[in-house]
Amino acid sequence: MYDQGQGVPQLPVVAYALSNLAAADGGMWDGNLAKARDLVAKTLSPRALEAGQELRRESSTPGRFLKTLDRYVAQQAGRY
Repeated sequence: MYDQGQGVPQLPVVAYALSNLAAADGGMWDGNLAKARDLVAKTLSPRALEAGQELRRESSTPGRFLKTLDRYVAQQAGRY
């Protein structure tokens, strides 16, 4: 969704962070999610990949998911 901007801003860093978070959670879709994460990661610069990893860490803190995501998306919206 975020990797292609389907109904949301196109933010590959967010796509990477969310797919990384979901793949780490395990479950029946984790293999596909890991593949999606890896595909997005290939398109990111080292700096963007680091930002995605940090976003994933911050958003995995209990009670911080939406705040972290909203903050990042708002910061990126200001750049366009």
